[in-house]
Amino acid sequence: MNYSLRTIIGFCFLLVFVTPACAQSLPIGLTINTSGLNAQYALDFKNGIEAFITAENGKKRFGKYRLALIVMEDMGKTERIYANTKRLLKQKQVLALLTEHKLNASPKIVDLAAKYNTLLLTSDIKVDSYSLNKQENLGFLSSGISEILKPARQLLIEAQQIYLITDGSNHADNWYKVLSDSTANPVYKISREQLNLSANISKSLYVLDQNFIDAAPLVQNITTENPTSNILVLPQTGATLLGNAVNHQLTPTQRQHIYYLNTVPLHKSELTLVKRFRQDMARFNPHASTSHQAFKGYLLASLAAESIYHSVKGLQADSILDVVTLPFQVLDQVVGWVKHAGSDISNAEVVETFNRMKNFDNGLHKAITINKDRVILGESWLTKMNDQDEFYEVSIKSRGFF
Repeated sequence: MNYSLRTIIGFCFLLVFVTPACAQSLPIGLTINTSGLNAQYALDFKNGIEAFITAENGKKRFGKYRLALIVMEDMGKTERIYANTKRLLKQKQVLALLTEHKLNASPKIVDLAAKYNTLLLTSDIKVDSYSLNKQENLGFLSSGISEILKPARQLLIEAQQIYLITDGSNHADNWYKVLSDSTANPVYKISREQLNLSANISKSLYVLDQNFIDAAPLVQNITTENPTSNILVLPQTGATLLGNAVNHQLTPTQRQHIYYLNTVPLHKSELTLVKRFRQDMARFNPHASTSHQAFKGYLLASLAAESIYHSVKGLQADSILDVVTLPFQVLDQVVGWVKHAGSDISNAEVVETFNRMKNFDNGLHKAITINKDRVILGESWLTKMNDQDEFYEVSIKSRGFF
């Protein structure tokens, strides 16, 4: 049977406006480890994502579409992380992936994101270089270690010796190298079992690369046995989680020696995004922790959603124009694409939308622009915690702090 061009175009109009009558899913994928010592980090990260998605769907910003989070448990096992990611991409056809896993420990998920041309946003820092075809699918919350350590530079210089206390994390060697390059004084990489406080001299700096459960007793022991030394808590330890665990066990004097490096500005309570985060978390679950880890999930979810939104918006607004102006011989292919609009929004378009993000006002301290380095914020903040469990930013001078 032959159809005229006018008939086909009319059919496209019908498909575009009738098909979205049923809400369609816009899936985002997440594979996490909720076992053992990592459980709270993963749960907080997931809660932040879910709080954002719940609030966003309530606004009906996506029209007949709804964001959906698909979560899979990986138990922290590398092969299971890979298998989950592959299933999320191939079977669940997610439009974007979010992760708190360290990419250098799970390189296969980077390969999969490139293979399926899907956006992969990570709360991890950027420590490795990637080929162009892989990097264009990635987004890193934070820049390299050298940049992250900048606010703490004076602490490093003034310390007579530095102890990096690590549980053997994937970035431990990178932290050790950068710390060693930052000072002429000795730097030691040790486990918590190797720490000998009685042999340590005063004005040492203890840098914690530990999960918060193991770090809590370390903080208490160090502040008691070596009260003139400072402690620097690295972002991966989790400022909120550790602070809540130890803050009320310490005296005001002891608190003054604990510094937290953060890669998100959760302490800036005046920021619009921070206010929305706290409100949305309270509505989602009043008992959920409004931690730095949760805020990372919330922030990354907002950027993934923004990229998806503009893909959906472009589809809804531009489909008819695209169909009318395309050559007749490819109209049948376009009809099929429009018919499955909700489920076949292009992953590649979501990636491209993210890549084109320029001066996007997300309610943070600055507009977000995605450059070739794929770093989203690229900053860090040196903070302390007061007796009301609130974080505040500090600046280090050559002879103290203010």
